[in-house]
Amino acid sequence: MSLLTSSVLVVDDEPGILRGISTMLMSAGILDVVTAADSREVLPLLERRHIGIVTLDLQMPHIDGTELLKEIRSKHPETAVIVLTANHQIEKAVECMRLGAYDYHVKPVNTEHLLQTITRAHEAFELRNEIGVLRSRFLQPETDEHPAFSRFVTVNERMRNIIKYAAVVAPMKAPVLICGESGTGKDRMAEVIHEASARAGALVKVNVAGLGDEPFSRLLFGTGTDNPAETRGQIENAEGGTLYLDEFSEMGEQAQFCLIQFLESATYLPVGAQNVRHGDVRIILSAGTDIEKRVRQGHLRKDLFYRVQSHRIDLPALRERIEDVPYLFEALLSRVARKLGKPVPSFTPDVITLLMEYGFPGNTRELEVIAEQAVARLTNTRITSDALREIPGIGELQKRRHELNKGTESPAGRRSYDSIMKIFGHFPTLEEAEDYLITEALKLTDGNQKSAASLLDITRQTISRRMKQMKNS
Repeated sequence: MSLLTSSVLVVDDEPGILRGISTMLMSAGILDVVTAADSREVLPLLERRHIGIVTLDLQMPHIDGTELLKEIRSKHPETAVIVLTANHQIEKAVECMRLGAYDYHVKPVNTEHLLQTITRAHEAFELRNEIGVLRSRFLQPETDEHPAFSRFVTVNERMRNIIKYAAVVAPMKAPVLICGESGTGKDRMAEVIHEASARAGALVKVNVAGLGDEPFSRLLFGTGTDNPAETRGQIENAEGGTLYLDEFSEMGEQAQFCLIQFLESATYLPVGAQNVRHGDVRIILSAGTDIEKRVRQGHLRKDLFYRVQSHRIDLPALRERIEDVPYLFEALLSRVARKLGKPVPSFTPDVITLLMEYGFPGNTRELEVIAEQAVARLTNTRITSDALREIPGIGELQKRRHELNKGTESPAGRRSYDSIMKIFGHFPTLEEAEDYLITEALKLTDGNQKSAASLLDITRQTISRRMKQMKNS
């Protein structure tokens, strides 16, 4: 169960039950627990402060539990009420459900089951609040975004909506999943969401790809040893802040199980320790665009995937927002020039034409590298297309354009070039072409490597090796 952000009111006229339930809740990490032994105190208390969940004994003096439930549902409909009843009051408990109670439990109460019910009620309460916030923010014509979001330079409508959504979910405590190709800015988005969340603790980044159970537990949860250098885990380092788990879909199966346990309970047990600890940490995760495929293939647990994707941000590839290239390039040139202590250069229009023809397989990260190389090689105050000739990828595109302009290619060659550009978005490298052909051959043969190898006139071992390389790249 996650740490609750809403208060819980326990109402019961029996001191032992009142003390037992409140102690159980506080030991589970719910720190804001209020108690009332007199049913007459409940409604005035609800008027004075916001209570998210009420556990209500049905059989009490002064005001009957059923009547009190009606009053709570009428005056405070956002508050979830869980009724507690004796065996002979089952029919009355069912009537309470008709009146709007969230759930009921029969005494003697099973504390673990009650805790699970309170958790579900809290999650429903949080979801209603989040939906309300999202609705109100998105219906506003203008949204006041945190200044940190200005780091994203864009005129693309889809990207603007993504930023607006990220600004809305940033202050929430629920996990955020950021998906996208390599180089699309997943790390930067995590940094900005953390900064906009106003959480007092630090942002701690951990690459968890391939981690098994014990390495994951030691890294995140720490150990129970007396050596201070070995004791602290990354959750403790991120206390009160944000833990960013990069490439989480590549984690080992047992590590995934450990993670979902922490997400559900906000508790963890350091390796070798005896006592469970609570962690007040907001979780942000990143993954590639193949995350659904990993779920289908059984590499990523379905329960973990569905637990973390309620707030999901899919960052588009740069080729899908190509209109941003001129603005991004200008901003990157300015940033790089300041870093290198050089004047900010201008550039000729053909530079942008060339860049917008390029497919950017490395996305914004590749554009940043191009800007760095262009400034580093600058001999005057203006960048021309010729200055980009030696930069890999861009230089190759420029050579192909030059050959086409000279008319050295036949019309048939031009059509072939156009077809290739439609497939890849840029003229592919030999390695990219090989990967494409292998992938298509496997599709045609329903994944049969032997048949695909026969089609391509290569060995099955070559296909197997290339597939491993593609997976690890």
